[in-house]
Amino acid sequence: MEANYWNLVSSDMPWQLTEGLVMGMRGPTEGLQPISRQIGQQTLCNHPFYRDCHMVRNIFRCFHRSDGILLTLSPMAGVNFLDQKLAQHLSEPANAIFDNENASAPGYVFSAFADQGTGTWHRRTVEWFLTYLITEIGVTPHAHRQGFNAPDLNLAYQAVINDLKRRRYAPWRKDETVKLVRDYLACVDELTTVKSICQQQVNLFKGMQQDIRKFEQEDNRARRTPDYPQGESMHERVKWALTMVKTRHDTFERLLMEAKQSMEALFQLRSIEQNELAIVSDSQNKAVLIFTGVTIVFLPLSFFTSYYGMNLSTIVDTPRTEGYFWRVCGSSALFIVLVVTMGASRHWLKQLWKSRRPVKHHHNMV
Repeated sequence: MEANYWNLVSSDMPWQLTEGLVMGMRGPTEGLQPISRQIGQQTLCNHPFYRDCHMVRNIFRCFHRSDGILLTLSPMAGVNFLDQKLAQHLSEPANAIFDNENASAPGYVFSAFADQGTGTWHRRTVEWFLTYLITEIGVTPHAHRQGFNAPDLNLAYQAVINDLKRRRYAPWRKDETVKLVRDYLACVDELTTVKSICQQQVNLFKGMQQDIRKFEQEDNRARRTPDYPQGESMHERVKWALTMVKTRHDTFERLLMEAKQSMEALFQLRSIEQNELAIVSDSQNKAVLIFTGVTIVFLPLSFFTSYYGMNLSTIVDTPRTEGYFWRVCGSSALFIVLVVTMGASRHWLKQLWKSRRPVKHHHNMV
């Protein structure tokens, strides 16, 4: 795909969880795809804190030249840090969110180093700054920077799964099981995607660890001493980030397994309910059978006693005789009985007709 302006801009736009670019891309022209702007409902929105939120994949790209001069950083949209002012942060313009150190990871990094400068950098190099920036962005979103005053994503999904479990035991209503299964499937799809993204983050930081070891070996061979030995090294930063994303990956893997097991329990519960309904239906069928047998015995008796008990000679203003009545009503009754009988036994008559038809023998020529 041609690396024109619009393609590069499209690669920096937020993507849905189920679409987008893979992490670890080598350049801006790899993996670009048309963006679907359709926003689907997420099960995360069922949590009260995230009711007006939408979780997306936001690709962060950074490039620098071999001479150590920083060249390009792609913009990021949305909120990285979760706190009680999340709704207020989401209502701000995109540029204001990016510069807000309480909402944006790049804004936090730039604000911190704008005050401290490079005095606390372990090594005053672009590689160290990019490592710090990538590790800070790669572990978001989280509520660590704001003192855990907001529910993290894993806690929100745990609450959503608990609500789905509660709905399993609700009284039966029409189409409720289908809706519940759809909510389960949507939750499983989201957890699967988040788990996959966490795995990509783990692979990214593992790859960075290998690269940083090479950098440290080169610095040791060149006998380059750290600019600030008390500062946090690149290896420590990546180790911290890797621990966080591994913990998140394991948590979402557990949540995914719990959601799948809960959905399987739902299927088993509904299967047991269907069996019980079948037993009840069988009992009702037996009662209907007894009622039908009684009806078959007594209904014809009632019909014939009322039919033959009629006397036309005593009816006022009736010029017809009783014989006329029996000719008309008897013929009609006989015709109705024949039609009903033939309609009820049409399948049996059709099979009897086919069995009595002569079979034609075909002689195949060899």
